[in-house]
Amino acid sequence: MGLLMGGKAVLCLVVVLVVGITAVVEKTREDHDQRRYVFSRNRTDTRHNTDKKHPVGHGPAKHRVVSNVSHFHEATQFQNPMRKLNRSSSSHRPHRYGGSIQIGPGFNIQISNDMDFDFGEDERWWKGPNVCFRNETRDEPMKGSTEIRSSDDLWKVMHHRLMVSHVCDDTGTAYKCTTTRGVNGKVTTSVKIYECCHGYERREDEPGCAKAYETTDLLSTLERLNATEMLEALRMSGVARIVNRENYTLFAPINDAFEKYRKEETNANVVKITPELVNLAKNMDDIIVGQLVKGFVETADVEDEQLVHTELQSADIRINKYNINRKKLMTANCVPMVTKDVQATNGIVHLVQDLLPTVTQSVDHLVSRNPQLMQLNRVMKSLQLNDEGQYTLFAPTNSAFEDLKPGLKDKILKGHRCGIEILRQHLLPNVICSAVTENRALTKNVLDRYVTLSRSAGKLMVNDAEIVQSDIMGTNGVVHIIDKVLIPEDAGDILDAADRTGTKRFLELVESAGLSHKLQNLNNFTMFLPNDKAIKALPSDTLKSLSNNVDQLEQLIDYHVVPGRIKYRGLANDMQLPTLGGKKNILVKSYYSFPFSRYSVKTVQCSPIVQADVNSCGDMVHIVSKVLLPPVGDVLNVLASNPDFTKLMSLIQAHHLEDLFKPDSAFTLFAPTNKAFDSLSAEAFDKLGKDHDKLESILKSHMISDYLCCAGVFENAFPFSSREVNLDGWIVAVENSGRVSYGHVPVASCDNTATNGVVHGIDKFVPAALSRYGIVQPATPWRRFFGRLSFDDIFDYLD
Repeated sequence: MGLLMGGKAVLCLVVVLVVGITAVVEKTREDHDQRRYVFSRNRTDTRHNTDKKHPVGHGPAKHRVVSNVSHFHEATQFQNPMRKLNRSSSSHRPHRYGGSIQIGPGFNIQISNDMDFDFGEDERWWKGPNVCFRNETRDEPMKGSTEIRSSDDLWKVMHHRLMVSHVCDDTGTAYKCTTTRGVNGKVTTSVKIYECCHGYERREDEPGCAKAYETTDLLSTLERLNATEMLEALRMSGVARIVNRENYTLFAPINDAFEKYRKEETNANVVKITPELVNLAKNMDDIIVGQLVKGFVETADVEDEQLVHTELQSADIRINKYNINRKKLMTANCVPMVTKDVQATNGIVHLVQDLLPTVTQSVDHLVSRNPQLMQLNRVMKSLQLNDEGQYTLFAPTNSAFEDLKPGLKDKILKGHRCGIEILRQHLLPNVICSAVTENRALTKNVLDRYVTLSRSAGKLMVNDAEIVQSDIMGTNGVVHIIDKVLIPEDAGDILDAADRTGTKRFLELVESAGLSHKLQNLNNFTMFLPNDKAIKALPSDTLKSLSNNVDQLEQLIDYHVVPGRIKYRGLANDMQLPTLGGKKNILVKSYYSFPFSRYSVKTVQCSPIVQADVNSCGDMVHIVSKVLLPPVGDVLNVLASNPDFTKLMSLIQAHHLEDLFKPDSAFTLFAPTNKAFDSLSAEAFDKLGKDHDKLESILKSHMISDYLCCAGVFENAFPFSSREVNLDGWIVAVENSGRVSYGHVPVASCDNTATNGVVHGIDKFVPAALSRYGIVQPATPWRRFFGRLSFDDIFDYLD
């Protein structure tokens, strides 16, 4: 026993070490995947008003105004060849990150992770000349801090949590390090930014900011950048007079953008900037003013999904940052920025690929005002979009809805649970602009499922639907109009799930009886669907009876359906599931192999679940390898109803042993069949029938106090074969060597379920039970000795 306990201690220590090492490895990998969010994923950015810039190398400092800050969201990593869209701005070179947590007082746990990763790219340019440094610090309350005082206020116990993270990011034009420290209920965030001093810019492959240029005002800077069309538009609209009076950041479209608009026809969504239309465009000033942000806003000052306020009232510019094959892309209202952070004496210029749309309406309003999206507008409320969100909506057109099967269309438009799930398939939790898709990419929707974005032959696709109009910006996200409804594989009903999983025999049985509608109309149910092997295993007369008796088949279907959508992990051991019929429950059992739980299985009415969590429209399907047959009653009822157990039942009734089969908890009976009695000699049968006490003890020897299905007996090599203590108090082997056996006697018929247990038929009595009570003599002296050895005798000997 001491050796056994020592082995358990060593095993526990090994498990703890493995779990600890796994946790560290997983934490390291998680930090590497989400570099910007180490220990600070739930942080809310404080809005900045001003910051100061101090020279580190050579060059002047300047005062700048930074716009308000919105929140950002979690990153999803790129992956080749099927890359995933990365929402962080951190293509780090080199990159340092880490963190630690300490919980106290009294009991302290500290986890630290400080590592340097050098990805072999540029040297640390920010250590060179003409690089300026600025530092920002802000304080905010820490979530979850508590304070407990005694009644006499003589002492105070503060529950505190120490949180430290350090994240650095090289954007190419700036190097930004954010350190967050939380202790005693307060979080302090320090941001250090290294960037080119005013009047300098970077040269590739050179340290610092070596290239000097003479800074000019915004208008002259536009001319130097050859943004002449924007310059002309500013002058023609009268905004040019305002620009040179104060500090502004200008998002200036390149000349090609204006040329493109000249070639297109005027429509409700676009105002063409041509000399002929300037005097007629009443909102021209609004369009131009919508490109202006007050103060100095550089790319290092903004985060992904940040909204910056323009000079046009109620119109913001949403900044998004993406990593595409180690290249960075920044967009403003989904328009790519082609040149960033060009400094002027009174501001910053960012060249953008197109004229920024003026955004004043939410995604819901955009859908409601578009005649192509009338069908979608009927169910938009079910998506429950937040006005302050950051969504991408793939919006199917009216014709896309018309192409659906009538039943599926009705489920979507009538707000069926499954229909809402299909709608949510079209919604992403972050803004994905069309410009990020070069070839093929993956991103997750709000259901945590991947959707595929691709671009080929001039077509932009999401899954198998074409995006016919992209980048319609709203205040809380972006809309892409598509020509098909995105139907996930699991959007069909239970019959579709049966066809998809290959359970065609059951499907044929249901359809032949005209009961298809019953399964198609289920909503929020779980079905245990028998596979083809299960249907084939039914006796031919039972199968024929089910085919000819619709009521009987319907009752059997009802017994396979339980209310509620229950996943595999939600099926707990000994759970009683009420069925659709409501008369008899289904029992769930969980079994694990010894040692180390290498094998595991869950059963319902002793039928193993062989394929779990098959989603259908609003329902859950689990595939089982046996047809679930309702029990005829308790164990005595099972024995009485089966002609194989007539001799056993006769002895039970003759000796009035019925109460033996009505224990307080469920049990398993390895019941000797008529063949087992026939295998006894006349003398042994006579002894068994005459001695009440011996008969009771022998029957107890064939019973265990657990509900053990045949599927719960695993193939384990010696010495890990299963042992059970029977109700007579001694140990018996329960093994599986391709066939389940009890006391070395093969089980002839498995899993005759009852309301208070399960019956397995065996065609021989357990030899040790017969020899133990003198019904037969053991074959050898050894067996004669061990046949009389009880479970209690073993422990008495060990003590």
